[in-house]
Amino acid sequence: MRSEAEKDRRLKIAIEMIDEELTTKELDAVKRTALEKVKAELAGTAMKLSVTKELAMADHRVNIHKHRNPTAPVIEPAGKAAPGKSFAH
Repeated sequence: MRSEAEKDRRLKIAIEMIDEELTTKELDAVKRTALEKVKAELAGTAMKLSVTKELAMADHRVNIHKHRNPTAPVIEPAGKAAPGKSFAH
């Protein structure tokens, strides 16, 4: 009987160890899933920031171009219209 009790005790310990390992693996799977979700969110945010940065730089380049190459003011050449009649048809 003593050996039967010893076998039962070892069996219970083995079952508890297996349950604990399964619980740990389940937690690892949950953690892995959560980390994959966070990783995907971070990748999406990084892409949005990259696009925003590119658009800002493109806009900045256009604004620099405007200041370096100012357009000539709209005027009529001298002698083409009578005084006070410029831009009139």
